[in-house]
Amino acid sequence: MESPSKVAIIGMGKIGTVLATNLVIILAVWFETIKDFFKKYRAELQGKIIIDPSNPLALAEGGGFKKIIDQDQSAGQLLSTLLPKGARLIH
Repeated sequence: MESPSKVAIIGMGKIGTVLATNLVIILAVWFETIKDFFKKYRAELQGKIIIDPSNPLALAEGGGFKKIIDQDQSAGQLLSTLLPKGARLIH
């Protein structure tokens, strides 16, 4: 969010129009980084639609990945409790 980005939306039908007017934010960061991101950009994220395609994973010792939340927890539920005012999470 330090420099302006350009986004192209092809098509201005119902879906394209909704996307263009709401400027959806798509996160492409590690799951553990999202909490700090929400804190740092709280004001800028208010009222926005936020798409988080991440999984609650981290690098495992010896290679591969490991889940970093409990088996009975949902990443979407955890992150939605941290959202700024009026923001909506799509996970």
